[in-house]
Amino acid sequence: MQLPLLKELNVAKNLLKSLFLPIYLSSLHILDLRANQIANIKEDDLDNLRNTKLSNLSLILSQNPLTNIVPGSFRSISLHMLHLKGCFSSANVMESNLKAMSGLFVEKLVIGHYRNYLKTIDLKSERVEGLCNMNIEELTITGMHFSQNTFHEYPIEVPNLEFLDLSRNVLNIDKCCLQISDGISNLLHLNLSYNRQVVLYSVFLNLSHLQSLDFSHTELTNVGVYPIFVLMDKLIYLDLSNTKSHFSIQCSFCGLYSLQVLKVSHSVFETNILASVFKDLKELRLLDMSSCGLIYIPVETFASLKLLQKLDLSNNKLLELQGSVLNPLNDLTILNVSSNSFPSLSSETTQFISQNLSEVDLSNNPFDCSCNQMPFLLWVYEQSNRRLRFSNSLKCQTPEYLQGTQLSEVNLICNLTIYVCFGVFVVITAIAGGMFYCYKQKYFHLCYLLQTHNNHNVEKEYDAFVIHSSLDEEWVKEHLVPKLEDGAPRFQLCLHYRDFIPGIPITTNIVNEGIRRSRKALIIVSQNFIESKWCSFEFEMVMSWQFLESQCGIIVILLEAVNMAHLKHMLGLNKYLRKNTYLKWVDGYVERKVFWRRLREALQKGDESKLCAPQLDNNNGDVCEEQNEHNRMKL
Repeated sequence: MQLPLLKELNVAKNLLKSLFLPIYLSSLHILDLRANQIANIKEDDLDNLRNTKLSNLSLILSQNPLTNIVPGSFRSISLHMLHLKGCFSSANVMESNLKAMSGLFVEKLVIGHYRNYLKTIDLKSERVEGLCNMNIEELTITGMHFSQNTFHEYPIEVPNLEFLDLSRNVLNIDKCCLQISDGISNLLHLNLSYNRQVVLYSVFLNLSHLQSLDFSHTELTNVGVYPIFVLMDKLIYLDLSNTKSHFSIQCSFCGLYSLQVLKVSHSVFETNILASVFKDLKELRLLDMSSCGLIYIPVETFASLKLLQKLDLSNNKLLELQGSVLNPLNDLTILNVSSNSFPSLSSETTQFISQNLSEVDLSNNPFDCSCNQMPFLLWVYEQSNRRLRFSNSLKCQTPEYLQGTQLSEVNLICNLTIYVCFGVFVVITAIAGGMFYCYKQKYFHLCYLLQTHNNHNVEKEYDAFVIHSSLDEEWVKEHLVPKLEDGAPRFQLCLHYRDFIPGIPITTNIVNEGIRRSRKALIIVSQNFIESKWCSFEFEMVMSWQFLESQCGIIVILLEAVNMAHLKHMLGLNKYLRKNTYLKWVDGYVERKVFWRRLREALQKGDESKLCAPQLDNNNGDVCEEQNEHNRMKL
């Protein structure tokens, strides 16, 4: 029978008694002979394997009752993997057969016993000395019992070994790991999980070339008390879960610059070190801090973990999860905060989860389902079909009448109240916003004037403060000033080009020198005035001061016809002209004599109400000539 292309052959659990391999299995990759009756391996059983040099072959001989391997049987044999679990009935049989396998080249060697094996083999380290005569890259020894706590006395000398698995051997290792570092110079991966106890000393620093280290479910001594990992800058994987570790120094993980996976579940962290204990772990992708008894996490705890993708904080006692704690985790996609003690999540936290995460577990927390938490409950309802892992564990704890109710079903209870409150809030906000938009300038002017309103005893040295456009200054100088300051009675005017103090802000001059020191305000309205922002500002300031003082008289002089469309942009002036009387500058000898007489009377008595307010024409933009007949007779 020729099977030159056969890759895998499984003849496990038969009654085969020989390991003889036929030559036609030249392409075989996996040969499973477990649980047969092979007791002896002769030197010529593997001749065909030796001649074909199948270096990729995985040979599984587990659960065969091996009693005798003829020395030289495995000499010059190259294998990818050799399984010998449950093959040796005693430590002596194991010792003699391992020595007989001298000369074997194997990438991965697995020896030991299965966990449910009835017989336990007490083994001293010298029993595995035969391994020193093999060329091994990966060694797994499980289900053994190294008796008399003497493992530390006998170094393992396998210089080419890269992977060493000593898990589940009830090991007690003192002064770890002198016996490993001296004899295995190329070791990259070390698994000491599920043993009894390992004591780490300074000699452990010699394992600086390790890439993965697993101590899980093995009691550790000195971890978290000394910077034991400070030289392990190549370590990528570190499992310290269930090791009874107590981290009390900030430098517990110093030096782990390449670490990508850290598991520290069922450990204890002093709260005062959390803010900086992970500062060197800038390459970390996975962090498991479940069941660590955490009550509070400082904001700075994860500040250096920019590349973290998965975070497990489950089974702690966290009362809240601040968004500021999670914000530095830009690459985070998976978060587990199940079985903690927070009643809800803040809006900052839910926003982070919605924007960044693809999976989050919030189950088994004592959620508060009162209407006070409606923003959170609505968020849960919106996210339930997308990212949250609900199962049946996302339930209300309070109030009592909702206890046990799914969070996703609570949103209907408070919807009416929420929508009414939200609607009222929107309406109030809109009204407030509209009022602010319409009156923001007036509010600004009032606030500014209130700062100077405390001093009520400012002397009124001017009869009127003249507010005009600089383009109308010629009219002020040629007509207004001579008539009022040189006429009878004589009036003292405040003019910005003459009376303002140089070197101080314009607004200060307007308020302190103009408005506050004048009994009246003369407003010279023209097209230039309407188009000037400074004129608009001065007019609004005068209006605001009149509101505060309740006595500042305003006299408006309409110097020329103005455009109605432009006037509407000056909301305050437009309203004032529609509701108050004003004087109009017109041509004609008689009209001007009447104009000056009425202006002097207004300045002297402040009784401008005797004039009727002409209305502005909305159709052509000119000032309407219609006036009250009574006022025509008076003028």
